[in-house]
Amino acid sequence: MYEKGTERFNQTMDAMSRTFCAKIKVADKEITSGIKSIKWSGGGNAGDALTIGSTVSATVDVEMKAPDFLLENREIEVYIGLILDGTPEYIPMGKFVVEKPEKSAGNIRYTAHDRMISSCEKTYFSNLAYPSDTLRILEEISSKTGIPVDTSGLSAITVPKKPEGYTCREMIGYIAGMYGRFACIDRDGRLVFRWYAETMEVDFDRADEPEVSEYDFTVQSITCAIDKETSYSAGSGTMGIQLSNPLMTQADVTRIFGLLEGFSYRPGTVSLRLGDIRLDPWDMVKVIRNGETYFIPCMELMQEYDGGITTTITAAGKSETEAEYDYKGPTTQAIDRVYTELLLVRDMIADSITVDYLEAHYAKIENLQAVTAEVGTLKADFGKFETVTTEKLEAISAQINDLEVVDLKAIWAEIDNLQAYTANINHILAGNITADNIQAGAITTEKIQAGAITAGSGIIADGAIGDAQISSLSANKLRAGTIDTALVTIASQDSAISISGDQIMVNDTTDPLSPQNRVILGKYQVDADTWEYGLLVRSADGQTVMIDGEGVQNAGITDGAIDNNKVADDANIDGKKLDIQSVVTEINEGETKISSTIVQVGEKSLEVYLGEQSQTIEDTMGQIGEIQSKKMYRVETRITGTQIFTGKGQAAEMVCLVYSWDEEITGTLEDRLFSWHRVSGNTEADEEWDSYHVGMKQITITTEDVLENASFFCTVNLN
Repeated sequence: MYEKGTERFNQTMDAMSRTFCAKIKVADKEITSGIKSIKWSGGGNAGDALTIGSTVSATVDVEMKAPDFLLENREIEVYIGLILDGTPEYIPMGKFVVEKPEKSAGNIRYTAHDRMISSCEKTYFSNLAYPSDTLRILEEISSKTGIPVDTSGLSAITVPKKPEGYTCREMIGYIAGMYGRFACIDRDGRLVFRWYAETMEVDFDRADEPEVSEYDFTVQSITCAIDKETSYSAGSGTMGIQLSNPLMTQADVTRIFGLLEGFSYRPGTVSLRLGDIRLDPWDMVKVIRNGETYFIPCMELMQEYDGGITTTITAAGKSETEAEYDYKGPTTQAIDRVYTELLLVRDMIADSITVDYLEAHYAKIENLQAVTAEVGTLKADFGKFETVTTEKLEAISAQINDLEVVDLKAIWAEIDNLQAYTANINHILAGNITADNIQAGAITTEKIQAGAITAGSGIIADGAIGDAQISSLSANKLRAGTIDTALVTIASQDSAISISGDQIMVNDTTDPLSPQNRVILGKYQVDADTWEYGLLVRSADGQTVMIDGEGVQNAGITDGAIDNNKVADDANIDGKKLDIQSVVTEINEGETKISSTIVQVGEKSLEVYLGEQSQTIEDTMGQIGEIQSKKMYRVETRITGTQIFTGKGQAAEMVCLVYSWDEEITGTLEDRLFSWHRVSGNTEADEEWDSYHVGMKQITITTEDVLENASFFCTVNLN
């Protein structure tokens, strides 16, 4: 399950109301509009029964507006985004190569496959020395295909003989089978090896009722065909995994069965109406319905985007009766690979081929070098030619650094700088012609058509230019004069300020549909018959401050405006204007002492009471200081992943965190101080396990660490 999204992304994905968008990247180009639908199909299992060693290729079917560049045989990156506060957060869905797009009515439809098909179908010619191992083979496949390989969690398995006649994809499948896993290409275009693990529980407020089998499918055995005559088995029972793998040994089959024995799931399908684009092919969802609890792995996974997201999960599997009826022996199941069929009849895949004559209906070539080529139709996104000779050139858009043309005919041309010795122009539509480019006497009244300038004898008369003749006038063209505000109102575009008559007004335009007057400077009306000159300031709540010839009016004196500087030394403020009780209450802030022999606090004098309180405060401060001088440590363990194992192949990450009071100090401590412990009832085995888990702050717990029941904890030595 995709875990790189932000916390806000995950919260919104789990909500009932979501808005999605999509993005497709092609090299340095991004397409974010015109994408109508994307259908992503993939999974971890091929066929109608559970198996290992699958190499399922993910595909996308896209319908979108046709771009102005070619897509065929190009690798695209597909993203689906979730809108958060108007901004999309995208997560990758994978990298795919486009095959044979079809255009219609300005739209384009195409199917694109991931790198499992586009890069891994070439024949694997190994240059390694054998015996070798699986990790070296994967490294060589990575260098041949250009695909990064994630081998984390994989240990080397010996391959004694050199494999011959297989494609890279087949070799990937065989190696995946040797690890008891399947292989696929992840969202970042890497080759990964995975098995199914529980990730989420289905919320049936967001999903349809599942269609499932009556019983779980449980791995009871594994049978592997090596060739026509040889097969290896482990376990017993009709429900099992059957595969073909020429690299397997009996030890490999036994080891894999130990990993997968008891793996159980419910074959069936569940559809999420409110889909989840975070799901991956190795995820397994938990279903609780009608008193039953079961798990459905994403053996087949489908994500459909058309403005919203729907997700369909399907798990293949046969019932016990079907498994008995369909079971075939290893001899009939084995693959009889004939190398001549691969090389001569069906496909030819080679590092180097030299031929005198090649005729092909379709060729896909990554790098072509040719001395001479005759091409009927050439489609290319980019072409670099030293010399081009053509009888006819048609181009929708052309960028040319240096162009020499004998004869140029153009319907429309936009030229930044034109230098011409001779120009024969029927009409000139000019926004600006300067006098520097007009010779003296070149324009005479004979060259001016009648009616072109409203003037007598070519001179513009007074009043000839009116409002209709002026399209735009810059303020710097006004040199002198007076603008009469009695005739003209000067105002800003948003009406924030205006000058009219003998009044300047400033308005609050926070709400442009309802501007509020905040300042008036100049002449204003007091009542029907009285006008005054002054300054009026109005606050947002309508309170008014007025300053006129009489000074600041009462409304203009705000709270706190009068301080010591505003009171005269001989003000002689009448005592009855003072709140005596308030004065006495506030007097403690100064140095004035209240002298009295009758001040009582309960049955004690004020002096005795304050002395007792002072001693209590001193005692309390001493206790607080003693507590603060001591360090308080706390150890906390956190688990990521499955906390209770229900089947094989499950794992969880445990990390130990140390706090001093509420401050985490784990990073300041050395690894050697940390010791992990297991309690399972087998003291001897637990002590051995403990000895391997010393000096680490974080560990991985798998089903192999749990014999039947076990608990784990960490101790930190801080002495």
